[in-house]
Amino acid sequence: PEAAKATVIRLREATDSLFRETAESGRLDADRVAELLGACSQAMQGGGTFTCQGIASTGALELEPAVAMSALRLLQPDRLSRMRICANCGWLFVDRSRNSSRIWCDMAVCGNRRKAARHYNRLKNAEVIYESVAD
Repeated sequence: PEAAKATVIRLREATDSLFRETAESGRLDADRVAELLGACSQAMQGGGTFTCQGIASTGALELEPAVAMSALRLLQPDRLSRMRICANCGWLFVDRSRNSSRIWCDMAVCGNRRKAARHYNRLKNAEVIYESVAD
């Protein structure tokens, strides 16, 4: 399990490095693509498994190849052009909105937190202005 864990961590780091750079610059870095492909190759050759409750009849899911395939699917042009970094938490996400204008990974969590913070700041600023005018 330790080798499988190291493989998944390498995949995660290569995926984050490549797609974070892509989201910021709008282009793919060849060295980072090579690192991701190397990590995916290692994962596909892996063979370690994590046991998961409730997975079919075998009870085991080959995690490394599944994570590798998921990362490789992100290389599709339509997904690359919609790669974003959340304005609240900094996580990467694929913007699937119709007009490609999403700025939060999840509206219910990050979007709500940002909107609540803005509302709080508006109220706080309004109180400060009111107090200075009342003096």
